[in-house]
Amino acid sequence: MREISAVFVIASAIVSTSCVSTQIGSAVAPEFAGRSYRRILTFAPYSDLILRVAAEQQLALYNDSTRAVLIPSHTVFFPGRDYSSDEVTAAMRRLGIEATLIITPGDSGQSQGYLPPSYSSSCSWSASTGGCRSAAVGGVAYSSAWARHTARLYDAQSGSVVWIASLSSQGDLGAQMPSVVRSMASSVLGKLTEDRIINWQRPARPR
Repeated sequence: MREISAVFVIASAIVSTSCVSTQIGSAVAPEFAGRSYRRILTFAPYSDLILRVAAEQQLALYNDSTRAVLIPSHTVFFPGRDYSSDEVTAAMRRLGIEATLIITPGDSGQSQGYLPPSYSSSCSWSASTGGCRSAAVGGVAYSSAWARHTARLYDAQSGSVVWIASLSSQGDLGAQMPSVVRSMASSVLGKLTEDRIINWQRPARPR
């Protein structure tokens, strides 16, 4: 007689992609309330170029010619050399930079975790035999990155701090630092827009 088999899985699913959550608090300088910016130079001074590029490119994802342009500093100033203050000033004038966003990394590290195993049961039935077998699958220890950052936006003309924010990011299920950095940068963008520091209004269409 033909044997019929069935497999039942009792488990919590193992998520294959990591997730990062970021908390952010910000404040706008009272004297700059109501001021917004369209052309912003971004600078994330990581010693690791991979992280610097990840942060500055994530910020540039906002770019929209009808709103604001965030320019990654690594595309303007080659990371392999030093620039004089005159060279920096000249480049900023040439690009029409109105403000500079500097994101400074703080404490960071790895937190440890454990993903419990899943369990599977395999049952078969036939005329002569039948029964079930259970087996454990997985059970994995992992580490996830976390980091703290401070973000400051400086007015290009006065050099004054216009906006400041503190950020705390925590990854889970094996998230690594580049993912943490991208989450942080996305949160900075969201808060700049919420605080109306970025020029968030589209211009009216001509009639």
